[in-house]
Amino acid sequence: MPFPPIQSTVTITPPQSKLFRKRYTSIAICSPADNLLAAAHTHTFFVRRFRNRRPAVVKNLLYFLLLSCVLRCAAASPAASQPRDLRFTFDLHDPAHIHVTLDLVHNRPGPEVLLLPSHWAGQTELYRAVSHLQITSPQPNIDPALAPTADPALWLLHTRSPGPVTITYDLAQDWSGPLRHPFEHRAILRPDLFEFNGENGLVTPAIGAASPVDVTFDFIGLAQGQTLVTSFGAGTHQHFAGPWSGVRNALFTGGRMSTRTLDVGGHPVLLALYGQWSFPIDRIAADVGKILDAERHLWNDTAVPQYSIVIAPYDDPHSGGGGSGFTDISNFFLADREHFTADTASLLAHEAFHYWNPAGLGTVADTQQIAWFGEGFTRFYQDTVLEHAGLLTPSEYLTRLNLTIREYSLSPRINATQADLERMPAADQFAYQEPYLRGAMIALWLSSEIDRQTGGRNTLTDLMLALRDGRAEPLTADRIFRTASRFVDAPTVARIRSFALDGVTVPVPEGSLGECIAVRDRPAWTFDLGFDTASLHRAGIVQGVEQGSNAWQAGVRDGQQLGGFSLWNGNPEREVTLTLRGIDGRRERLTFLPRGKRFDIPQAEQIPGCPQGPRIPQ
Repeated sequence: MPFPPIQSTVTITPPQSKLFRKRYTSIAICSPADNLLAAAHTHTFFVRRFRNRRPAVVKNLLYFLLLSCVLRCAAASPAASQPRDLRFTFDLHDPAHIHVTLDLVHNRPGPEVLLLPSHWAGQTELYRAVSHLQITSPQPNIDPALAPTADPALWLLHTRSPGPVTITYDLAQDWSGPLRHPFEHRAILRPDLFEFNGENGLVTPAIGAASPVDVTFDFIGLAQGQTLVTSFGAGTHQHFAGPWSGVRNALFTGGRMSTRTLDVGGHPVLLALYGQWSFPIDRIAADVGKILDAERHLWNDTAVPQYSIVIAPYDDPHSGGGGSGFTDISNFFLADREHFTADTASLLAHEAFHYWNPAGLGTVADTQQIAWFGEGFTRFYQDTVLEHAGLLTPSEYLTRLNLTIREYSLSPRINATQADLERMPAADQFAYQEPYLRGAMIALWLSSEIDRQTGGRNTLTDLMLALRDGRAEPLTADRIFRTASRFVDAPTVARIRSFALDGVTVPVPEGSLGECIAVRDRPAWTFDLGFDTASLHRAGIVQGVEQGSNAWQAGVRDGQQLGGFSLWNGNPEREVTLTLRGIDGRRERLTFLPRGKRFDIPQAEQIPGCPQGPRIPQ
């Protein structure tokens, strides 16, 4: 039946495929006539796009697209200015199987969309961690019911009349084996450590990112000796009032952790570490304090009321390091328990910088569309911050900058358009990394242009601060370009757009790093192990060795049993070491450089005899 017209609309970001997400969020009209019009437009798109598909596929897709037109309107709040009240209760008696209760008020009769975890950070089918989704306190006058749809990440809540509804589900880890990359992006639920976030662990109503909410979080059954740390505090009763994006981007973690409270500019920062570490805790605490202090001064924002950092080890010593920035908290997973390296400090700086970029610059409806800015500009700043904090020398900064230039220049996706990147599968790691590299190069180039066109009066950081001052407006690519036009001319803004959206190669600006730094072409090689990389994790048998590759020349052959390996994934200049057992049973260690095709790429170098070091961009 048609839904009654409503006065307000909501931008929903449902966790479906990219195709469905685009169509699902495009409809913002909610009268009965508009519902029919939207369905007609959807049907026209559907016929053109899927006219040659099998009938069964066509039927399912048509069902979903037509359903999404109606549910978009059903999900809109009749009083957008009034916060939506929600309560989550997490039963932690068994941290490996958390029982979750969601209390909400259904505002109108008819269906409401419930979103299960779907995809996040390259991981898909996250709904597999959810089971026993049900209504546990039916109200006779409301008559609530849950119904699945063709998409396992989308359910419908039906009620006869408005009223309170209680929904429960169980959350359990849906993967097995050691904790290694990329499993940190799925829900981690073990007896001694649990960690999930709003994208991979919560079942929620479909609420717009900027819509106001008032949410309570209760945690019961936390075992003695375990610590709870979330985006909203460390107590068992927590509260958040603000935009819904703060909940979707929240982190919830706990376990047997050691904690330390740091003083950064007179404000507390909670540092929580899980597991055993060989490097001194005082060392990491001191470096974390320097990083956060440098970033807060860069943003002229020293009064951050609360912030937390959680660090846990991978079980797999070959997983390297990874991290994510959430609402008022960052988490990190490290493979090296013995050394706190520059790579680790850079990772910490990157994730902490997300407190401002993009989180503090305005509501983001689609993070993927501006990943070149949110991730790429952050990658540019992370090492700048380390140099300002005294944790990198200028020459070390230059070395790390050249690594970014090399990775960008050798990226197979360097000239992919933004639309191309959005269509590529989540498992495409080159597509996933491209916005980081592209955005960092745009930031380097734009920093030079702002300095040149303003005669040194303004810097790239002034652009970032201007974006923060306008944070009442959603953060979009158009707003970034529009704000940039306050510092550079129209042709420069057009070039930024072509770099970001059209995939035009970003040049390395000559002279941007000072008069003693020259940009010259140097040989570089793509990263190529020379055999099937799946051999490293599948059955431990080497397969697909390419004759003539460096691995072949070192003695690697099909059928050898892999006993262990050490490598820097993606770095062709660091030796790979393989421990192999041949067909004759003998064990041997082989080393080689994982080089593939050769290219000439730009690199920034100190001019011999020139006394000044690199000028670090501001």
